[in-house]
Amino acid sequence: MIIRVRIGGLGGHGILLAGRILGTAAVLAGYDAIMTVAYSPEQRGGWSRADVVISSEEIDYPYITNPDILVVTTQEMYYREIKTLVPEGYLIYESSLVKPSEEDFYKERMIGVPAIQLAEATVKRRIAMNMVLVGGIISLIKFIEPKYVETAIRETVRRGTEEMNVKAFYKGLEYVSSIVRG
Repeated sequence: MIIRVRIGGLGGHGILLAGRILGTAAVLAGYDAIMTVAYSPEQRGGWSRADVVISSEEIDYPYITNPDILVVTTQEMYYREIKTLVPEGYLIYESSLVKPSEEDFYKERMIGVPAIQLAEATVKRRIAMNMVLVGGIISLIKFIEPKYVETAIRETVRRGTEEMNVKAFYKGLEYVSSIVRG
């Protein structure tokens, strides 16, 4: 079993932290995981991308050509990456920032998440939108239990922000699980 996740968006959206937490949770759950990152040369306002490969066996190639799950928080990253997604893959997008084209993808595999709105409503901080999106990813990757993500969050985020990030994660998990089940 192997799954490839690409998370892309604007620098400052917590893309790399989201990838790190996803990979750490996978390792805690007993899987092999590796993350590669890429980002634009701009100091401010540039894009960033985290690619996470999770496998039940040793990973022999760390780079992703075609992700199984694509998560985007900007229209630019959507346009840039949508054609790389495998045909049976899932697109998770921040619905207030990204407007996907229905011609590009299968509607039933496009999951719009109002991550900023959910973060603000849940923890009063829009910066936690990345944890909402991690919750969405975990709702699709059913083999990583939420308890491992919670542990990864608590071990990784800045001291004093653990509870906020955990709450945002569970809100995203709940939101996307209700869509995928429904």
